[in-house]
Amino acid sequence: MTTETLSPFDAMPDSRLLTAVQAADYLNVSPGTVRNWAMSDAIPYVLVGKVKRYRKGEIDSWLERERLAEESELEEARKAALSKLTEAERRILGV
Repeated sequence: MTTETLSPFDAMPDSRLLTAVQAADYLNVSPGTVRNWAMSDAIPYVLVGKVKRYRKGEIDSWLERERLAEESELEEARKAALSKLTEAERRILGV
């Protein structure tokens, strides 16, 4: 029997606003990294007055977009590398 350890974030609604410290904890990075990402508009945030807050659901969507973009880049790099192989190399590799 396996027991799954749940994070406090698992039960959190997607619309919940997180501080930079909470977002950093969720992403397992430093609060400074979250703030830097926000300053460069790399991570989605909302302004509450002059304070930046982060929605859990938007962070999850952002992570998924980043994951898909990375997969796409890797696939393109794989295709480019395969296109440079000779016929003999393709036979040896079975591609």
